[in-house]
Amino acid sequence: MSAPAPQRQPKARARALRRSTQLAIAKYKQRNAHLTYGDVAAKYGVTYDQARDACKRYEEGVLGGQRSARKVRRTQPSGNPISLLGTLLDRALTAVDRDGGLTGVEMIELLEKAAPILRTVQQLSLMGHIKGFDSVIFAALVRRYQPNAGDEDIVRIYHEIRQECLAATR
Repeated sequence: MSAPAPQRQPKARARALRRSTQLAIAKYKQRNAHLTYGDVAAKYGVTYDQARDACKRYEEGVLGGQRSARKVRRTQPSGNPISLLGTLLDRALTAVDRDGGLTGVEMIELLEKAAPILRTVQQLSLMGHIKGFDSVIFAALVRRYQPNAGDEDIVRIYHEIRQECLAATR
């Protein structure tokens, strides 16, 4: 009689990885694309499958660190090109400010170029709030009697006067 076949021991499961570890693995792999999953797994002390799954989940957007390329939709410009231009200008200036790679002189030159664009966007936005050809005239009148009035103040005054006129005609 032959000896009984040795019993196979079930394979021990690897410990579950925390989301932060999975995110770190995926970002490291993304920055070092030339490395294999085995190399990344060895660096973080995880299995090959855990490293591969972490990268896969990151690309799918499950980990929350990045949106999936498949799920990202191209946003259509809003119906208001004025607000879109204002938003783009604001994002560009914020990105430049965050970058910190510009000298003071370069930053001043950039702001001098952006200021007229921003002023035009604000005027167009004001005209959109007041709606009408006379909005420029109304804004000029308000600024004549209140030189420190900003665009928000002009819109507020316009709405107050409009409500008063509507109440008077009822």
